[in-house]
Amino acid sequence: MVLFYQFIFTILITLASIKISKKISLIDFPVGRKKHSSPTVLAGGLSICISILFALKFGEFDDYYLNAIIGYAVLIALIGIADDKYSLNVGSKLALMTFAIFFLIKDGLTIDTLGTYDLFGEIKLGSLQIAFTFISVLLLINAFNYSDGIDGNCIGLFLSGLFLLLYLNTEAKDLINFIYHLAIIVTTVLYFNLSKNKSLKLFLGDGGSLMLGFISAFLLIYCYKVLNNHPSDLIWCFNIIIFDFFAVNAQRFEKNKNIFTPGDDHIHHILSRKYKSKLIAFLLILFFNSAFGILGITLSKQSNILS
Repeated sequence: MVLFYQFIFTILITLASIKISKKISLIDFPVGRKKHSSPTVLAGGLSICISILFALKFGEFDDYYLNAIIGYAVLIALIGIADDKYSLNVGSKLALMTFAIFFLIKDGLTIDTLGTYDLFGEIKLGSLQIAFTFISVLLLINAFNYSDGIDGNCIGLFLSGLFLLLYLNTEAKDLINFIYHLAIIVTTVLYFNLSKNKSLKLFLGDGGSLMLGFISAFLLIYCYKVLNNHPSDLIWCFNIIIFDFFAVNAQRFEKNKNIFTPGDDHIHHILSRKYKSKLIAFLLILFFNSAFGILGITLSKQSNILS
C-alpha cells in the first residue's frame, strides 16, 4: 500500500509543482539553441524533490546510507532548482554540491579499490580514494546533466540503471524497496515529461538531472561498498551515459572545443537527427543501455577474469 500511496502522492505533487513553477516563473523559454515549441515549466526537479521526501518519511528504509543518500539528494535538487531560476555561476554551484558530496564521503561511501582481478590482483587507491570518489561523483552528475537533451532521456536512463542494479542484487531487500519508490516517482514524472499536453508538460531542469545523477553515483558506491558488487559490473548500469560523456569530451578536446560549452554532439542529438524523431532516439538509447547492461553484467559474472 505504501507504494500505491507514493504513486498518488507523486501525481498530486507533480501537478502542484507545475502550478508553483508557473507562479514563480520557473520556466524554460525556447530561445537560442533551445528548440522546444513553447515555454515549459522546469517542475521535474521540484516534483522529484518533494516526492522523495515522502519516500524518506514513509518508505521504511532501514539502511542508514540509503536515508543519507535521499537527504543529501534533496540538497542537490535545491541547488539545481536555484540554478534553473537564477543561473548560478559554475563556482557557486560546484561549491554547494561539494558540501553534499563530501558529507556522504565522510560517512564512508568511498571507492577505495577498483576491484580485484585474476590478472592484476586488487587495484587499491590508497590515499587517492577521497579525491577519486569526489571526481567520479562529479563526472557522473555532469554526465546525467548532459543526457537531459531530449524528452525522457535522462529519466529513462536512470530507470534503466535502477533495474540493472536490481538485476545485480536480487536479494538486497532494502535496496529493492528503495528502488521501487524511486522508480514510481520518476516514472510518474516521465509521463509528464513526455506529455503532448502543454498545460501538463514539464522539463526536469538542473534540479532534476543533477539530483538523478547524484543518486545514481552514490547508489553505485553503496552497491560496491555495502553489497560487495564488483566495480566492473556496476559501470554497466549506466553504460550509455558513461560512453557518451567520455566520447563527446574526447572529440571536443581533439577539436580544441570548450568541453563545458553546450552542443548538439551527444548521442541523443545524433540519433534524433538520423531518425528525425526524438521519441525513437529516446527508445533506442533506453534499449541499448538495458541490453548492453544485461549482456555486460552476465558476461562479467561468467568470466574468470574477476575474483
